[in-house]
Amino acid sequence: MKKSALLISFLLLLASFAAFQGCDIIKPEDRIEWEVDTTNNDTINPGEVDSTKVVYIGDYTGHTCGNCPRAAEKATQLKGVYGDQLVVVALHVGNFAKPKNPDYPADYRTAEGTEMDAFFGCAAEGLPLGLVDQKDFSGKLRIAYSQWGTYVSQQLNETPTVAMGLKADYNATTREVSIQVDVRYLTDASVNENVVVQIIEDSIVGPQTDYSKTPDLLPDYVHNHMLQATVTSNTWGEPLSATAISQGDQFTKTWKFTLDNSWVANNCAVVAYVMDNSTKVIRNVREVEIGE
Repeated sequence: MKKSALLISFLLLLASFAAFQGCDIIKPEDRIEWEVDTTNNDTINPGEVDSTKVVYIGDYTGHTCGNCPRAAEKATQLKGVYGDQLVVVALHVGNFAKPKNPDYPADYRTAEGTEMDAFFGCAAEGLPLGLVDQKDFSGKLRIAYSQWGTYVSQQLNETPTVAMGLKADYNATTREVSIQVDVRYLTDASVNENVVVQIIEDSIVGPQTDYSKTPDLLPDYVHNHMLQATVTSNTWGEPLSATAISQGDQFTKTWKFTLDNSWVANNCAVVAYVMDNSTKVIRNVREVEIGE
């Protein structure tokens, strides 16, 4: 019995040593920081991230803007070229977006879109205009749709500074969307980094002026990529960190958002982007359909 016990103890010791030898050493750059959702105090599992650079176009538009359909066509064309590496958000702003009875009764404006336009000045300069990653290209911030392709291509050639992941789970009964954004920094950054989460909707049928048509009022125009709401607590998003960010730092944020009853869930998507809040330049962006 004593010999058996000694043999068992020896074997257990060998097994423990082998297990120890088989463990991977976690390098500092591979460590993941965990964030806690303060709404429920549950620990959140960080999700997968990838470093693919995706470019954002903010299409500033309005339903009585007769040249704005050309910008929408350009956005569709570019989506056909770049696919998931391009995210388009249509913001209805300014006088061209105001309801105008009896032909234009809908109001597609949002408080967030109006605030963004007041900051960037697109409607004041004249629609249609767009922003590419909300970046000023040597004095060129508000960009005509004919030049969007040039700057999208330029941004896609930039080395990404953050990797991202985005998940959106939809409960059809409650119309609640559970959203998770994961961000890993590939470079150091300042404390002034925000994440913005928005809801957009496709296939909204309504009147639109189109100067290329006769008559120029199109009663059944299909509006796509329309900004419907901002999920984050304000237009410019929420801070990722209270301190300076180092390369390799990862953050996970979650939200719950209930879709308006007038929105078609199957036509909605979540857009999330990370930006330098001091310049508003978007580092990277992701889009996922509701429930995808």
